[in-house]
Amino acid sequence: MALLGGFLLYRQIRQERDFEHQRLERRYRAARAVTPLALNAVIDWAETMIHQWVLAGRRVDQSMFDEIFPVAPGGPTAPTVFDIVFPRLDRSVVRDLQGMIEATFADKDASPFVALLQRIQIMESRSQGFHAKLNSPRTVEVLVGPYCFGQAAECAEVHARAKTLFRFARNDEATKSSEVTLTEIQESLYLAKAYEGSNPEVFEAAERAFGPG
Repeated sequence: MALLGGFLLYRQIRQERDFEHQRLERRYRAARAVTPLALNAVIDWAETMIHQWVLAGRRVDQSMFDEIFPVAPGGPTAPTVFDIVFPRLDRSVVRDLQGMIEATFADKDASPFVALLQRIQIMESRSQGFHAKLNSPRTVEVLVGPYCFGQAAECAEVHARAKTLFRFARNDEATKSSEVTLTEIQESLYLAKAYEGSNPEVFEAAERAFGPG
């Protein structure tokens, strides 16, 4: 009788473990199913951010020149660096990426998504604080063109990470590395149409930040 009771208890525990595994597997598949849409939104956002930072780099130096040689009074006002608008990534996209992290079984598979989210948060923080720093005499001197072009290069890193993980989410390639190479960042700049010929400063900033490809 005791043997039978032990067998029934073992079977019950095994069934509960199987049910829990199936539940977690369904959760993972559901999270992975929406991840390509989230990553595509990140790619689009990163491309916009690249263009806005490049534009900021062009205008911030222009604005300093205009302070020395102002336009004629009463003339048309040219766009300035203060007109730059940095978009925020939709919060639903962030939640979808967080859901993928929570549903992933192994830390090694979650780490590339964690790295992507961290970079997104950093870039959002810098872009949202950009205008406040422009108005601060303590920080405005560092917001010259090279700083902005460097931010464009770092947005290209976000683009490259999302592009790699998009292939993973579509089951085309199971990439687990959290590292991004200079070559991948340069490819992302080209995909964002930030070509080297017209934006050499961004490519130089990428080489300084990310080293040889």
